Amino acid sequence: MLAELNVIPLGTGTSLSEELAEVLKIIDTSGLSYQLTPSGTCMEGEWDDIMRVARQCHEHARGVSPHVQTTITIE
Repeated sequence: MLAELNVIPLGTGTSLSEELAEVLKIIDTSGLSYQLTPSGTCMEGEWDDIMRVARQCHEHARGVSPHVQTTITIE
């Protein structure tokens, strides 16, 4: 399956580069095929693998921000 993941930490100021770099490390080490896009990260893999990685990304972002908006679009 294909899924686009968009993780947005809210309430952490105007610069999100450090927080998002850590989220990208989670995706990069997952073993899933992925591609960065201007609006998110497209991942390809099995349902359980994609949901596991999406959850890890969201939980990591929650560790640095009190509010996180995560959007998953599945094809």
